[in-house]
Amino acid sequence: EIYTLSLHDALPISWQPVTDHGLPDGEWGRVGLAIAGRMQGRRIYAAIEAGARKSGIYRSDDGGNTWALVNDDARLISRPWYFNSITADPNDPEVLYVPNVALYKLSDGGKTLSIVRGAPGGDDYHQLWIDPANSLHMVLASDQGTSVSLDGGLTWSTWYNQPTAQFYHVATDNDFPYHVYGAQQDSGTAATASQTSHGEIDSRDWFTVGGSESGYIAPDPKDPNICYVSGIYGTVSRFDRRTMQSQNVAPWPEPITVGSEISQRKYRDPWTPVLVFSPAQANALYLGTQYVMRTLDGGLHWQTISPDLTGAKNDKSAKSEGPVTVANADRKSTRLNSSHITIS
Repeated sequence: EIYTLSLHDALPISWQPVTDHGLPDGEWGRVGLAIAGRMQGRRIYAAIEAGARKSGIYRSDDGGNTWALVNDDARLISRPWYFNSITADPNDPEVLYVPNVALYKLSDGGKTLSIVRGAPGGDDYHQLWIDPANSLHMVLASDQGTSVSLDGGLTWSTWYNQPTAQFYHVATDNDFPYHVYGAQQDSGTAATASQTSHGEIDSRDWFTVGGSESGYIAPDPKDPNICYVSGIYGTVSRFDRRTMQSQNVAPWPEPITVGSEISQRKYRDPWTPVLVFSPAQANALYLGTQYVMRTLDGGLHWQTISPDLTGAKNDKSAKSEGPVTVANADRKSTRLNSSHITIS
């Protein structure tokens, strides 16, 4: 929902929800708001997830009293649980930017769409800052870092010059000097030595151990050349640093795609599947699905060593879509996508 704050003598009095008056009815998901510059707060843009034929960019020209849907292009509300930040040009109230898998520019008060940067580019864009003193100066934030434009988005600097990354988990091996491992959002795995004989840690000391962006990395306690890497929704690979080759050792060979229904999968795993070695048994590698699973031979064979511990119903007909409500989230957790988050 969108709320307005009532003030008296510059002091807040109460928050009031804004409903109807051109806004979509029914349940909403996430909402992104931006106030246009040079309009004394009268023009407000809102990116609203509200289901089919209702989602899109809404605009108010009277400070939020009335609203109109000005653009319902589906690209603007793509994956709203992940993207919901919008930025109004501080010097031109007719221009709005919507970061997503591409950086979209809306002109004519939100009606005309063009692409400033992106798809396909491999980046997810999340936030845009525009210099209030000069709208040609922009800073764009992605999963990997930031890029700067000084010409209104015609050209951009690289994010490769920044030591930035989003790591889900970090692990170390038993080598000496030890290595540090992690999986980075949208950038794959990264590993490096903790110490070198040439006085510094530079690009020669970095390497990858597979393509996972969100999973766990479990270095083999007995062989620092071997790492096991989990990936989205339950992929598992075995990486050998001597050959720089990966082998699929997942407990179920069927490929898992982002669009596949979790209720149809033999083993249910989240975006970041837990994968850890036992500190008491060096060859015991554990994977969390709806079960606790174990391999003693490097992933060649997996055992299910627990019942379904999630309490979720085994409903193969259940679908993951539905309204953006607490009740539907509860339905998903009890019927669809419960899985283990950690093993210790």
